[in-house]
Amino acid sequence: MSKRFEESDNSNLNLLGEFKRIEQQGSVYDYLARFEDLKAWVLIKHPTILEEIFLGFFVEGLKGEIRHTVKMLDPFSLSQAMEKAKHKENLLEAVAKKGKGSAVRNMGQYNNNNSQAGFKTSRFPQRDGGSTSNNVGNNLFEARRARGECYKCGERYFPGHQCKNIQLNALSGTTEQG
Repeated sequence: MSKRFEESDNSNLNLLGEFKRIEQQGSVYDYLARFEDLKAWVLIKHPTILEEIFLGFFVEGLKGEIRHTVKMLDPFSLSQAMEKAKHKENLLEAVAKKGKGSAVRNMGQYNNNNSQAGFKTSRFPQRDGGSTSNNVGNNLFEARRARGECYKCGERYFPGHQCKNIQLNALSGTTEQG
């Protein structure tokens, strides 16, 4: 690596330019190794560069799906940004191993067929059981969903719907000293 920067008379400019253009090509771990190597060279030539500069270069060099998450988490240090990037990559790998379809992802997707509002059914299997009060609640829930009604109040459901009768449940208690 040092040969690359010693060949030119403008090695300081080449070093900073190389550092500014570094981008994640493979894994976050590979990117971290390249980033740390270049950071060491930059600090040798420019020891007064602030960590905030390195933080900005690091985040901007990440792949898009990782960069956006790290930015959203607003890391306050370079080491925190590196940890967040590793965690995001691990999450992406875990999701990829499970497969493209995820039950959690499909549960809340909005469905607008035949001008009836509702939600797609989950991919979790239905449990068969005896007639319990829970099944009665599930039947009401399913019937309201089929008619495009709100699950709580029974009025027509639409995005942004708010129930007119809002119920506040509260518990109060006292302790006896004795």
